[in-house]
Amino acid sequence: MAIAEDLIILEQQIKELIIRYEHYFVGIEKREPLPLLSSVEKMVRRYAGVHINNTMHKYKYTSLVARLSTYREQWNRILRLIEDGKYSRDRF
Repeated sequence: MAIAEDLIILEQQIKELIIRYEHYFVGIEKREPLPLLSSVEKMVRRYAGVHINNTMHKYKYTSLVARLSTYREQWNRILRLIEDGKYSRDRF
């Protein structure tokens, strides 16, 4: 696959991952979406050491990786709060 197609797939998977984590934290889903997270991380690692010549693709890749890392930090913080028993789920 070309990097352009992989970036589109990566963006869609990150959006799906964000939605599934939100469902998990609210209590709709019972399990953490680890299989989807591992597939996203696998795709990120695929292009981690590759030099991307196209500036547009390079920018898109770095912005997606930055967004993923920001969300990962937030999810890890919330998971720690859940483990400590200090997280209250927002339910309507």
